[in-house]
Amino acid sequence: MNVSRISTKQKILLVLLLVTSLISSANTHQTATDSLTQCLANSIKEDSNRVKLLLAYNKYIYPVNPDTGLIIFNQTLIISENIGFNFGIIRSLNGIASCYWYKNDPELTIRYFKQALRQTWKVNNIDQEALVSNNLGTYYRLIGVSDSSEKYYTIALNASKKLSNPKRYFETISALSMVYFNKGIYLEAIQYILEAKNYYEANEMTYEIINSYLKLGMIYHDLHDFNKAIFANRTGLKINESIKDIKFEMYFIQNMGLLYYDTKKDIDSARIFLTKALELGRKYKDEETKLSSLTNLGNIAYHEKDYSKALELYNEAYSSPLIQIRNHERSGIMVNLGSTYMYLGNLALAEDFAEKGYNLAHEQKYVTYEKAACKTLGEIQAQKKNYKKAYEYYSRYTSMIDTLENDELKQKVNETVFQNSIKQKENENLLLQKDNELAHQTMHMQQLYIFFSGLIVLMGIGILIIIIRNSRRQRVMIQMLDQKNKELKELNLSKDKIFSIIAHDLRVPFNGFLGLTRLLADDLSDLTPDEIQKIAVSMQNSSIYMFRLLEDLLDYSRIQQGLIYLNRESISLLPLVNESMTTLLEPAKTKQISLIINIPNDMEVFADKYMLKTVIRNIASNAIKFTPKDGKITCSANSNPDRSIEITIQDTGIGMSPEMVENLFKFDVNTGRSGTDGEPGTGLGLIICKEFIEKQGGKLWVNSDPDGLSGERGTTFYFTLPGKTI
Repeated sequence: MNVSRISTKQKILLVLLLVTSLISSANTHQTATDSLTQCLANSIKEDSNRVKLLLAYNKYIYPVNPDTGLIIFNQTLIISENIGFNFGIIRSLNGIASCYWYKNDPELTIRYFKQALRQTWKVNNIDQEALVSNNLGTYYRLIGVSDSSEKYYTIALNASKKLSNPKRYFETISALSMVYFNKGIYLEAIQYILEAKNYYEANEMTYEIINSYLKLGMIYHDLHDFNKAIFANRTGLKINESIKDIKFEMYFIQNMGLLYYDTKKDIDSARIFLTKALELGRKYKDEETKLSSLTNLGNIAYHEKDYSKALELYNEAYSSPLIQIRNHERSGIMVNLGSTYMYLGNLALAEDFAEKGYNLAHEQKYVTYEKAACKTLGEIQAQKKNYKKAYEYYSRYTSMIDTLENDELKQKVNETVFQNSIKQKENENLLLQKDNELAHQTMHMQQLYIFFSGLIVLMGIGILIIIIRNSRRQRVMIQMLDQKNKELKELNLSKDKIFSIIAHDLRVPFNGFLGLTRLLADDLSDLTPDEIQKIAVSMQNSSIYMFRLLEDLLDYSRIQQGLIYLNRESISLLPLVNESMTTLLEPAKTKQISLIINIPNDMEVFADKYMLKTVIRNIASNAIKFTPKDGKITCSANSNPDRSIEITIQDTGIGMSPEMVENLFKFDVNTGRSGTDGEPGTGLGLIICKEFIEKQGGKLWVNSDPDGLSGERGTTFYFTLPGKTI
């Protein structure tokens, strides 16, 4: 095949795609666009490279023109199915779903996402499983189906944990944080988004960092922590100046407007920000920004008691094409319309909208809207003089109040019921005869007594619930604080240990190494070949020690940061042990130590190859260090009844005291000592070995006999790993 010809065709395809995108974005000459797309689809040989190229460039086309995007994705799907290209099938189905997403077609969006997900399971493509299930979770979240959203995010999370690519994992927990946010589970939401933000900042992922600050601003806003919310929005807006993403700009401007309003600092500035966001939403045809801005401007008009203006804005928001697929927004706007119609005196429409909003909020567990709907319905029923239903809604409302600050809202319902009750009594008195006035007044006072008694009981129950909840939250916070203090103490011990190693154990061999190089530099002409050979051997030994110490420090640092990921597989044990021991032949030969391996040829373990090599090499190296000349080191393995494999590394060395064995894996106790020939040691390698074995579900322990009381002096390390998987 001619390489230069393919390169030329790819260039032609790029030009055609860019032209297609421009034509589509201008919304003109649709027939020409479709014809051009069909032309480029037939311009290159049908193979996986063509599919990848079309998929790569279509991601710039389908958001602008989803109809054109559908043509290309359907073409890549046909080609991929014809040549058996599974990756192309998955990405094409995922792309078709995305096009229907832009076309606001929930049924086809969900259908094609699920087809793509089933294809990932069929071919066991974990990376694409994480991607597609994440997309499906996000779509369910945006249309307000919280349970399904959480279900597919959890699938994505489990898939991403199996990968060595942490980016997928943090994408998923960042998205999952918004599910918890919508459910009012704020602690988990903040923990997830902060964890993701730290990863994005460490990897300089600007877009994701901005998105994290946007989400943090929303969460802190909902928690009424306005200072943190303002800081998050301002920080995100400032970072966005470097990439000038218009969507982020719209979202941050809108959020700043809400913050100005909710902190009651500057209502006029709030209106300016939200109006600006609405203008940008209309200019760039961003339905989401338009919907949110209209709703929030309506809220401002409502709270300023300009109910006619509020009704106009709410109705425009309710007519948005997004409203039928966004349960969360639809629920909130219906509750707002219900409350607005109530103040405008149209109780029939008020009750209709408020009940619809309540039912949807209750079904989808939108606690904030459910609570607001109960308050509105209680006031409506009070105005209709249906006090029994008013009590029912008021009871539901009070049960959902989380803080004492909301008692003011509850009191407004009480006052409405009370005022209507008095008005009812006055109207009745005008129609009653004077001789029945006292009896009716007495009956009315009894009703008021029962009413206020019931309110006092409800308030008492509400306050008791609040006290219990606060007590539980305080206990949880104390437990979290204790855990954080424990983790901080462990981190400080780790830091002190590492500084000690750097300050002493790493400096000493460096000083020796520098001394040898200085000797060579100053006296090379006076040294004999034998002396140069000895110096070279000493430098090699120092270099090997420093290299292994730096490897241990790097491994431990990666463990502490959670950057070591398991990649377990079935491994033939004997070749791996032979390979690990090969690196130790030279130091063993120097001390005339025999290395013996007793492992069956057919024995396999299910483990991470890199971690297992590190464990065997560290333990065996340690054994050589503390075994005198003419000693021996034996590595053997056997199967346990539970199908695990037990590996032992036994030496005839100087052994360890019981106290040293007990403290061997502790950071706060210094167990480092010199070997039989003065070899340096830190004890860090054994701590890493224990971490690596336990990370794979195994155990590591040690027996030592420094006096030879059990027959032969020395130390034996044992560790277990899962056997071969079936």
